[in-house]
Amino acid sequence: WNFYKNLTQLSDNIDKINFSEILANSYEVNVPHTWNNYDGQDGGNNYSKIPCSYQMFLNMTKEEISNLSNQKVYIEFCGSHLKTTLYIDGNKINSHIGGFAKFRFDITKQLQISNSQSHLITVVVDNTNNQEYYPCDADFTFFGGMYRNVNLIYVYKTSFSMEDHGSNSLYVKPNP
Repeated sequence: WNFYKNLTQLSDNIDKINFSEILANSYEVNVPHTWNNYDGQDGGNNYSKIPCSYQMFLNMTKEEISNLSNQKVYIEFCGSHLKTTLYIDGNKINSHIGGFAKFRFDITKQLQISNSQSHLITVVVDNTNNQEYYPCDADFTFFGGMYRNVNLIYVYKTSFSMEDHGSNSLYVKPNP
């Protein structure tokens, strides 16, 4: 993944940023990753609480593209703190608020829209102290970043639901 720290230096409106331009100013990191690995350890409350971006190119073969008519593709975040927004080729796909649970986004349609074999995946993660979501303040560091694995999941269109809040569960409901 390529990482760019502090998107607010570029614009107040993250949706207006040209993500392909920031690749030149980003650097490579391994995920899991946090940008608070040093400044969040000193016990103070002065660590970076900012929106940052992670980017990578998803390169697909012609066979993978043709299989999209029978498959769905999900990107799964096993832990990303605190607000996570996904963009593909500059188009906003979805957002998730909450930094402690697994979640998935269906990216099939966006991959089908373009016949391109290469897609720029941009993930904006923001650990800003925002009254919009809980918790706002505590006695621990709200580490920002994709601090657990990120996976691509391919399933057939006829499959178990993959959008149950990232659950691996199978539910059995008896008839009353």
